[in-house]
Amino acid sequence: MANFNPYSDARVIKFSDSVNNPPIIERNAMKSSSDYTYHTVKAGETIQSIAFQYYGDSGYWMRIAEANNIYNPFVELEDDTQIIIP
Repeated sequence: MANFNPYSDARVIKFSDSVNNPPIIERNAMKSSSDYTYHTVKAGETIQSIAFQYYGDSGYWMRIAEANNIYNPFVELEDDTQIIIP
């Protein structure tokens, strides 16, 4: 199982003093490509099954979805698609 840090994808919200300025949301700096693993989707795999394969818990599917801009986790992934595993 990968070493998971729950704060690695944290966001910082900075509120301004002015009512007219919306809060600024900053995301942690993008990691280098060496911090990721790439996975080629096989027939029948779901984002949840891939999360289980890499993290030992299918509940971590959101990390994979966010890294790959997958907005609907219930849509089947296409075979031979390469995705990032953060």
